[in-house]
Order: sequence, then C-alpha cells, then structure tokens
Amino acid sequence: MSPQQLQAASPDSGKAASYVSASTDLAVTAHNREPAAIPSLANDLLRGASEIAEFVFGNPRQRRAVYHLAVEVKPDCRRMPVFRLGNVICARRSTLLRWIAEQEQLVLARSDRLHGP
Repeated sequence: MSPQQLQAASPDSGKAASYVSASTDLAVTAHNREPAAIPSLANDLLRGASEIAEFVFGNPRQRRAVYHLAVEVKPDCRRMPVFRLGNVICARRSTLLRWIAEQEQLVLARSDRLHGP
C-alpha cells in the first residue's frame, strides 16, 4: 500500500477493508454535518528548528533563537508554540502566524498604556 492511501473500513464494521486515495485536502464529517475541506497537515507542519527559523526569521541559521523562544517565558510574553514529534521540534505555520499577531497586539497594548491620552 502506498503512503497516499487510507484504509476506509472500521475493524468492527464487518466489511472487508477497502482503500481510497488521499488527496491534498481531507474531508471531515461529524454528527450530521456537511463534509468540510481542511488543509493538509503536511503543508502546515514545519519540522526541525531550521525550518521554523527559515519561516519566522528567513534564515535557517537562526535555529538557536527558535530554541530560546520555545523555552523562554517572560512576563507579558508567551513562549513560541512548538511541540515535539520524537526528538524533532515542530510547529504549525498557522499557529506561528497567530502567535506573532498576538505578540504584536501585546506590544501595541503596552505602547498605548505608556503613551495613553
């Protein structure tokens, strides 16, 4: 079976397992809802500090900064949202973009308090 195929029968369904091709978008159906297309996880996942550094800083050699931001916790600041798959540090592009936007909002809020009316 190629990695692009998924098993499409549950083990207790009593039916023989069939295989369907996986596309770049997966369909999710839950409790009488319409199927919704979600982006492929592979397109959203960054594997390794170098890939994360390339995405955030534009330079894969900034991977030490990724490790620093992933563990550093300062007041009024959240650490970089990363997780591990085995020994590999990983992050989602979408989550990093939200985190960066939140960091910007914190700076703007701080600036407004300092330079208030």
